[in-house]
Amino acid sequence: MSTDSINRILEALLYEGYVLYPYRSDALKNRQRWNFGIVHPEGCNERSRIQTECIALCKDAVLNVDLRFLQLQKRQACKLARPVRDQREITPDLLQPVDTVEAAGTSYETWEEAVERTSPVHALNAKQLSASAVNAEVTFGPESILEPLPEQDGTIAAALSRSTDVIRASIQVSAAQVADDLFKFSVSVNNLMRFDKAASVQSRDNILMRSLLSAHLVMELAGGRFISLLDPPEEYQAAAATCGNDGLWPVLAGEEGTADCMLASPIILYDYPRVAPESVTPFFDGAEIDELLALRILTLTDEEKVRMARADEFTRRILERTASLSEEELLRLHGIVRPAEREDNPR
Repeated sequence: MSTDSINRILEALLYEGYVLYPYRSDALKNRQRWNFGIVHPEGCNERSRIQTECIALCKDAVLNVDLRFLQLQKRQACKLARPVRDQREITPDLLQPVDTVEAAGTSYETWEEAVERTSPVHALNAKQLSASAVNAEVTFGPESILEPLPEQDGTIAAALSRSTDVIRASIQVSAAQVADDLFKFSVSVNNLMRFDKAASVQSRDNILMRSLLSAHLVMELAGGRFISLLDPPEEYQAAAATCGNDGLWPVLAGEEGTADCMLASPIILYDYPRVAPESVTPFFDGAEIDELLALRILTLTDEEKVRMARADEFTRRILERTASLSEEELLRLHGIVRPAEREDNPR
C-alpha cells in the first residue's frame, strides 16, 4: 500500500464535520458537530457497534487492521486568581473558568477539540483467524493537561485546561474460508462505555466525550488481494452478497489497480477514493464546495476573522491558507475538465 496515496482521504474522513462555516464556536451550526462515524456508548439508543465484512483471495496471507477515530477533548479557558512567574506555582484553586482569555495579544476561548487515536491489531494469519477470532480491548484516557499562557513579560495570568474522559472499546477480527483461496474477513468495533440513564444531565456533548468520533478501519493484506464489493467479478458476486456492513462501507484504497488495502468508511465512497488535487486545504464543512467556502471566508469582516482565528488551531490554519490563495488557485477551485479514463482491465 502506498501510504501517501491515502493519507489525504484518511484525514478527510477523520475531520469531516469537525468545524463548520462560519468557523466560530458560537455559530449555531457548530453546536452539533461530528455527524459521521460516531460509535456511541451502549444504551443511549444510538449505534454503539460498527462492523465491516469483505472478501479476499489469499492462502497464508497476513492481515493488519487499524482502528482510527477522534476522541473529544474539552478545552477550558481559565484566568488565574493572581499572576505567577512559574507554571509550577499554578494550583487548582487559582484556576477560574471563563469563556475567553487573552495573553500576549492572542485570544483563547473555551471549546471542544479532538485527539487523534489509532488502535492497531496486526499480524493476523488468515487461516488462524478462520479457526479462532481475535479480540482486543483498547482504553484511552482520562487525561488532563494544563497549558500556561504567558504574557510578553513572562508572567502567567491565564491558562488552558484540556481534559478527556475515559474511552474503552473492543475490536473483534474473524475470518471464514469460503473456498480454497477465498476468505471473508469480518471486523467489528464495540464501544464498551455505558450510558448512565440515572445521571441528571446527559447532553450530547457529555455523550460524545465517551464516544468514538469519525471512526473508520484501514485493513492491509500481505500475501493476498481484496475483492471490490462495489464491482466484484462475476465469480465472486455470490460471496460478496453475503457480506454484512453496519455503519461502515469497505472500498479498495491506495493506488488505482492495487488490492492490498481496504478502507472501511462511515461515508459511502467509490473504490480508490481521492481528494481532488485542486483542493488546497481541508475545510471540514460536511463535504461543502471548496470554492464557495473560500469565497465566503474572504468576505468575512475583520471582527469575524478574529473570532474564527481564536476558535481553534484548525480554523486559524483555514483562515491563513485561504487568505494566501493566489488568483490561479482560486480559478482552479472553480472547476477543471478531465478526460474520461478507459478501463482496460475492469475488476
